[in-house]
Amino acid sequence: MQVETMLFFPNTVKFCAAVHTNKNVLHLAKDKQRTTYLSPIISFTLHEIGSPARCRMDFMGYGGDYRLTPDLGYYPHCLRSLSQYINQLVVGTAPPLWNITNTQCPIHDLPKTYLDYISCDLVANKWYELNYDSSIRYETYHNNNYRQFWANHSTVFLFKPEYYMERNGTEVDWLEKLVHLDVRLKNCERVRYLLTVDSDWPLPVTVYVDYQVSEGQYIKYKKHMGNGTLDRWFSGSFSINRSDRTHELCVQLYWRGSKNRFQLCRTFLHPGGCDFSAASNHRASFLLTLILMLIWMKQIGLDSEK
Repeated sequence: MQVETMLFFPNTVKFCAAVHTNKNVLHLAKDKQRTTYLSPIISFTLHEIGSPARCRMDFMGYGGDYRLTPDLGYYPHCLRSLSQYINQLVVGTAPPLWNITNTQCPIHDLPKTYLDYISCDLVANKWYELNYDSSIRYETYHNNNYRQFWANHSTVFLFKPEYYMERNGTEVDWLEKLVHLDVRLKNCERVRYLLTVDSDWPLPVTVYVDYQVSEGQYIKYKKHMGNGTLDRWFSGSFSINRSDRTHELCVQLYWRGSKNRFQLCRTFLHPGGCDFSAASNHRASFLLTLILMLIWMKQIGLDSEK
C-alpha cells in the first residue's frame, strides 16, 4: 500500500529554527551508567530585540537537535498536549497547565502567556536574541556517600531571519552580521576605525573601545580608547604603541535589556608587520638634522653681528 501526501504551503512563508547540541541519547545512556540520578534540562529563550515578549521553551536534555519554530517545533508526540495548552493560553487560563500525556514528548515547559506564545514565530528582517541554558543535575554514590553535582552552560546567539535556504554559525559569526568593524593602519603610526550596525537593528548600542598589544596569551599593553553610542555608525582614531607584537582593537557592545556584553576584536598588526627600529632611526636622523640646521642658522646670525 502506498500513501501519498499533498502539501499546501501557506501564502506567508514561515521561518524554521533549530539548535544542534553535542549531547544525544547515546551520551545519556553512558552518563546514566556513571550516576545514580540524572536530570538534564535545556532552556531556550527567543526574544525579539526591542519587544517585551519572550518565547521560552524547556526540553529534556540529551536530545541532540531541538526544533523551536514554527508551531513550537511541531513534535508529533506533543500535538495533543500542545493543543490543550494553547487553548488555555487563548482563553486566558492563569497559570496554564502543561500536561504531558505522551512520555515521548521532549518538551518540558512552554510560554506562560498568549503574547509570549505568538512571539515564538520568527519575522523577517527582525533581530532576535536566543539564550541557551543547559542545566544537568546528577548524583553519584562513592565511599558510602551520595553527592550532588550541577553542570551548567549558557550562551547567547544574535540572528536575523532572512530569505536564505539555510544560515548558521557560531556566536561570533552572528555578531559580525550585526556589527561591522573596519580597522585600518596608516604608515605604521596611526589607526582609524569605523563601526557600523545593521540597518534593521532597532536600538542604540553602547560601545566600549579598547586597544591592546599581546604576546602569546599575555596582554602586554592595554588602553581604553573611549566609549559612546553606536547609532548606525561610530568612528575614531589613535596612535599605536611602538611594539613588535600582536595589535588588536576590541569593542564591547550592549544595549537596553541585554543580559550580556558582546565582544568583537580585530587584529590589525602582526609581529614583523612594521619595522619600528627603522622608523626610530629615521626619526632620530631627522631630529639630528634639525638640530644641526638650527646650530648652523644660529652661527650665521652670530657672524652677521660682527
